[in-house]
Amino acid sequence: MPALSSENRLLDALKVSRMTLAVAEGCTGGTLAKRLSDVPSAQGIMVGSLVTRSAQLRIRLLGLPRETVRTHGLASAPCAEEMAIGIRKIMHADIGLSTTGHDAKNPAVYVGIATPLRSFSFKFTPDPDATEEQIKDLAASKAFLRLYREITGDTK
Repeated sequence: MPALSSENRLLDALKVSRMTLAVAEGCTGGTLAKRLSDVPSAQGIMVGSLVTRSAQLRIRLLGLPRETVRTHGLASAPCAEEMAIGIRKIMHADIGLSTTGHDAKNPAVYVGIATPLRSFSFKFTPDPDATEEQIKDLAASKAFLRLYREITGDTK
């Protein structure tokens, strides 16, 4: 039996927990939403998504504080966390998941997670030889796995 994809594992955990998910993406440009929505069981679990590349949209739609943008920039851990908090709030979801980063000045990708109990972010730096598609897929897989672990308490 083949191993479940990271999005399947995450959606199964969300279903068991009776939790909904909303996604805000920057650098991944819709990759998280596509991978999640390609799984038939996502219906009723993933409530919505936004792809917001500009500061203005993130401020207006996600409620990203202007001070966060001024102080840390769009490609930052605080921005990722605020995006996850914002998408969770506006979509009335139990959990918000976000991505930002990977620009000309900063090759790192930041993932934000907001749950009913806490919000946080983490960063990873992709291989410099990776293609944009590889970076997007890697970011999605890392985001799904970390959120899965947060929901289930699985440390493996």
